[in-house]
Amino acid sequence: MDNKTFNLLRRLFLPAVIFFLGVFPVFAGYVTVRVFSKYDIQNGVITSVSGGHLQCKLKLAGNLIEAVCPGHDAQKSRTITLFKGSYGNYEVEAAGQKRIIPGVITACLLKGEKGIVLITKIDIEDYVPCVLSAEEDDALYSPEFTKAHAIVIRTFAALNGKRHEHYDFCDLTHCEVFKGVPENGKKWYKAAKDTNGMILSGGCAKDEAYFSACCGGITENAGEFAYGKAGKCGQSIKDVYNGVQLCKGHRYFRWVKNVNVSDIEASLAEFTGGIYPDVMSLTISARTQSGRAKELKFGYIAGGAQKNINVDANRFFSVFGKKAGWALIPSKFFEVEKRGDIFIFRGRGHGHGVGMCLQGAHQLAVMGKNYREILRFYFPDLEIAGLPGN
Repeated sequence: MDNKTFNLLRRLFLPAVIFFLGVFPVFAGYVTVRVFSKYDIQNGVITSVSGGHLQCKLKLAGNLIEAVCPGHDAQKSRTITLFKGSYGNYEVEAAGQKRIIPGVITACLLKGEKGIVLITKIDIEDYVPCVLSAEEDDALYSPEFTKAHAIVIRTFAALNGKRHEHYDFCDLTHCEVFKGVPENGKKWYKAAKDTNGMILSGGCAKDEAYFSACCGGITENAGEFAYGKAGKCGQSIKDVYNGVQLCKGHRYFRWVKNVNVSDIEASLAEFTGGIYPDVMSLTISARTQSGRAKELKFGYIAGGAQKNINVDANRFFSVFGKKAGWALIPSKFFEVEKRGDIFIFRGRGHGHGVGMCLQGAHQLAVMGKNYREILRFYFPDLEIAGLPGN
């Protein structure tokens, strides 16, 4: 083929290739997950469970990682792929923790991180049962509910990669909780196998494929969560079927929390230019489509002057969670009042409320619904499809 013909074909077919890549997402069979995300790792031992119990020992040596691994001399580098990139199960001991992590493990140093960062490249089908075991309460398990949950987890993993700069997902609630290979994991692996390759499909799947522990009676609009405003994707759904309030059995279906004013003030100082405020009032100035707090209004005194400030609820509770603890306010679905030095939060649900309500989905399974019917209830605008190659 001469250059003229080649260039003509390129002009004809390249736009079509780009078009199809844009319309149909390219799914990866593997995802990268940072493990031990919340720890500053100074040293660790990684043992091959599936290959002769060989060990790699890591330690932080200045601005490099030193690794002593079988089959080669000690290495010093900022990035080291362990066991020559072999895929398997590895027992990882680090920061006082011990977990079995599947995949190909890389140790690296990243800008802004104090210790060794451990990242595993893992097949999605190995990722799903690990997340199932970490995110799903044993008391909720049932074959149909857990299959529905597996499909939502797989969809999130397939469509929402690169949530972090150097890897797809962390192992915390910011992404999906991942603690490695579960003990007594037969039921979790069975749910993954029974739904192998299945994902939710549709134009809104990327934004909708989430789940929360308990929606408190109504799910959140997916657009509110993804873009800060209600959109066509993932409309709020009342968590009621045939007159039954589905998630009523959850311990956080209704909750009351007392929060010290000092904790509110310490968090609000991040939004008042570092000036420590004397908070007098807190009201909800804007709500999402489902009724959750979207914007908070604070009345406070600083420098002898009375002031007001409106703060995005997501931003405020991000700061508040880091300072006072993430579990103190279970959701943004609440009313609040001040009594003396205490703010009383009366709320509903646990988590962001987007997508599938786990407690509600469990109740649907108890009522005899299969996994397809459960998914249709929470994702009426999506269909079940398969990953390419499945």
